[in-house]
Amino acid sequence: MRFLHFSTDDLRGGAGRMAYDLHAQLKSAGHISRMMVRHRHSSDPDVLAVHVSPFRYRLNKLVVKSRLFRRRHPHRTRSVFKYDEETLLSRRSLMRVRKEDVDIICLHWTTGLLTTKCVQALYRRYAVAVIVTMMDMEPMTGGCHYTFGCRRFMEHCGICPQLEPNGLHDVSWMVLDRKRRCFGEIPVVVRCSSHACSDLLRQSVVFRDAAVVVNPFPVNEELFHPSDKQSAKVSLGIDPRTKVVMCGASMLDEWRKGFDLVVGALRMLRQTKNGDLNVDQVTVLVVGEGNDAAVRDICYPVVNVGFVPDQARLASLYQAADVFVCSSREDEGPMMLAQAMMSGTPVVSTPTALARDLLRGGDAGYLCAACSDTEIVLGLRSVLGSRGTEIMGRAARRIALEQLSRSVFIDTFLNVCRSAVDNRKATGRARSL
Repeated sequence: MRFLHFSTDDLRGGAGRMAYDLHAQLKSAGHISRMMVRHRHSSDPDVLAVHVSPFRYRLNKLVVKSRLFRRRHPHRTRSVFKYDEETLLSRRSLMRVRKEDVDIICLHWTTGLLTTKCVQALYRRYAVAVIVTMMDMEPMTGGCHYTFGCRRFMEHCGICPQLEPNGLHDVSWMVLDRKRRCFGEIPVVVRCSSHACSDLLRQSVVFRDAAVVVNPFPVNEELFHPSDKQSAKVSLGIDPRTKVVMCGASMLDEWRKGFDLVVGALRMLRQTKNGDLNVDQVTVLVVGEGNDAAVRDICYPVVNVGFVPDQARLASLYQAADVFVCSSREDEGPMMLAQAMMSGTPVVSTPTALARDLLRGGDAGYLCAACSDTEIVLGLRSVLGSRGTEIMGRAARRIALEQLSRSVFIDTFLNVCRSAVDNRKATGRARSL
């Protein structure tokens, strides 16, 4: 099959990395795959950067200064918000791959790359099956990437809690209405990583009539694998007798990632009196950029490695950890949780979408009942104070191999794509009769 992917990035950020890994895996399997990106970081000749339109650039400078722009772009109170307005990118550059070279379009994280109107234009040009991948919640909402409990996207949006000021027919209402009309005309298959996301998709006004499939992104089981923890700790300059608590995110200062919850939980852990847990022999391994002040507030010795783009280096860090803490307040993944489990590291996690699927039985770690530092510290006490961390690590690896291996992923993904292509062809023939 011939794939055309659209992603804002290729090798930066979790979403860009996952999109590129899929592209590379498809090429390795003998398929033709190309990526259109706004920010190109790889040297892959099949990754094509979309050019900025000089006309759109000049027009944008005028628009941003206008009073109308400021009125239509109210203050955001949380996270990223996609206003779904025309980007600076050239439509001609965006669609420069020939029609006959595309069997299926895959939409990944596309903020700053595609608008709803661009998606409609792509479908009109290529008239092929479309796979929408849920990197977060944005495709089914009125612009927010995470709803933080708001469920207005199930009907109409408006009065958006993430916009100030807001109103009944605010930007979120307009964006959701545009998406509803667009995807009502395009036969899409929506791919997500968790059953929790699948349930929300089936309730959303945008995708309630679309085909939905649960197909989590894979983890390279040959790269992320268990190893001797003592040796891994020594390589980082950590006493091998120390318990290593690992936590991280691309950007530690993003409120949604909950790094403040980890800091609070570690403070409580310090006060623990537990015969099986010597809290004075704990080292915290931090991965990611930003929030230096919070890192300094950690009440244990800290090894702060910063942002780690090298996947082999990242794999070696998981191998040194006795437990990985996922503290996200809301997340479709995160990928670090899956990578930790594939590396044979027990996980303590807030109830993110993926965690609810992978940690359900408690064999591989601890699933928090809520997003709070008190729940996280309960998990840390349970895992670190247990004599069965090695058993948990083996269970984590087994679950990851069963649900997140590349072979399991690619078989499911290709079956979904073949079905989507066949259905699109059948629909096309029916319309021509």
